[in-house]
Amino acid sequence: MNSVNSKVAVTIGLFAMSLAGCAAQLEQEATAKLEADCASKGMQFVKTTSETSENPIVSRAQVAGECLGPTDSRYVSSVPPR
Repeated sequence: MNSVNSKVAVTIGLFAMSLAGCAAQLEQEATAKLEADCASKGMQFVKTTSETSENPIVSRAQVAGECLGPTDSRYVSSVPPR
């Protein structure tokens, strides 16, 4: 088992491009896809970096982050403390 698996954190990223559109929307869509991917594994997505660029022909967005499991100290429980 490598150190990434022992920490239950996986670094993932998504790169998206489209013809002339809104780079901010691409970033939001990429983040939502990564959040859904982590959630399907019972984990939470934490964005570490994002980058967008736009010109008259192509929009681009790149999002990177980690899937955190319940054993990771950065994991935020959905149940509020009492």
